[in-house]
Amino acid sequence: MTNKIWAPNVHLFAYHLHKTLGAEVENPNSLWERCNSILHQLGIPAQLDSSNLSSYQKKEPAGARVNLLLKAAVGNRRSLPFEKESQQGVKIKGFASPLRIADSYALGFNIRIPEQDAGKPTEPVDTAIFQEFNPNNCLLPTPVKNSLGQTLLITSSLTVAPK
Repeated sequence: MTNKIWAPNVHLFAYHLHKTLGAEVENPNSLWERCNSILHQLGIPAQLDSSNLSSYQKKEPAGARVNLLLKAAVGNRRSLPFEKESQQGVKIKGFASPLRIADSYALGFNIRIPEQDAGKPTEPVDTAIFQEFNPNNCLLPTPVKNSLGQTLLITSSLTVAPK
């Protein structure tokens, strides 16, 4: 018997200090570098880089919460979307959303099997899908190397998708 779940989701929320009073933090961009490493380990070519992140090293945008993606670089979205096929043959989707919140960087990262595909409920998948969502434990605190902590939230439905 295999254990099946429906519409599994993994959310990573990681935080990294980007500046302190009167001083810059060592490697403030490490959170974006780690995000790129996670995407690479997932086999996803999308990357956060200087072409789709706004630079505010010289001029910082106003506001306590700033979306760092240049919307024009990511199809006028607020996040960097990605998609791939799983080893179980189902579509995996997700996004990365880099933010600045006051003096810190925040990364919202989601990887999931959507509830629906082309208007129809997706099929249940084996629980082993979570190994594909987190290869080499890349979502855990040691590999992410953030300075202010992180939250990892895992959700799914234990019931079969409605037909």
